[in-house]
Amino acid sequence: VFMCVRRGTVWTRFRGAAMEIPARKVVSTNVYSGFEDAVGNTPLIRLRKASEETGCEIYGKCEFMNPGGSVKDRAALYLIKDAEERRILTPGEPGVIVEGTAG
Repeated sequence: VFMCVRRGTVWTRFRGAAMEIPARKVVSTNVYSGFEDAVGNTPLIRLRKASEETGCEIYGKCEFMNPGGSVKDRAALYLIKDAEERRILTPGEPGVIVEGTAG
């Protein structure tokens, strides 16, 4: 997701589709120094209809708001941190990570 604030409106591009979102509806415009800082801390959204129908408070975790648009971003971050701790990867140096996944 890329965001640009122009004349009180936040313009965002998500997976190639341009959308206009009024500035008042933007939850966060945090600027992160890199991928590692941006992963996680995704918001919870109350699922109103499901909550009303069940009498329980039901929330959805917005993992699509991670930098790669997926819950898999958390696993990718873990792989990178683990490889750095074991000195397989060095921060700032070129490296390759291969992660096999389906879908």
